[in-house]
Amino acid sequence: MVSEPYERLNRSPFYLKRSPKGRLVAVLDLKVMDRGLKLILPRSRAVKASEIHEIIVTQEDASPGQTVNNAVYVGFWEVLQGGILEVGDELWIDGKRVGVLLGFDETHFPNHINMVFRGEPLTGRERGLPLEAEVVFRGEEWSDE
Repeated sequence: MVSEPYERLNRSPFYLKRSPKGRLVAVLDLKVMDRGLKLILPRSRAVKASEIHEIIVTQEDASPGQTVNNAVYVGFWEVLQGGILEVGDELWIDGKRVGVLLGFDETHFPNHINMVFRGEPLTGRERGLPLEAEVVFRGEEWSDE
């Protein structure tokens, strides 16, 4: 089994971090109740400008190293400003809170990372999200400087 050197920390190692920002490039309308998303052990990921990643929500309680089965698909977003994402960060789309980051699934990597959030189980279509909607992440340690 691969070891995660930071999993024993009882706090975030980040003192300050820049908030990734982006825009929706696809709005999804799909629910899968037996998806089997395997959250990787690392609690954080760097995202770079021009990458595209998928947003999935669930009502399950899960953490890195666990599996999420109930997947509700919100959309794909393009990173316009790179930064660091960490479990516990909040996702906001079009000014509305979508959920809290549970972890990352690399099923489709390197094409994209599945980012899994705990939140209301509504698809992007059910949320009425438009293409190009603003995507912003927030956490306790964020610095937008």
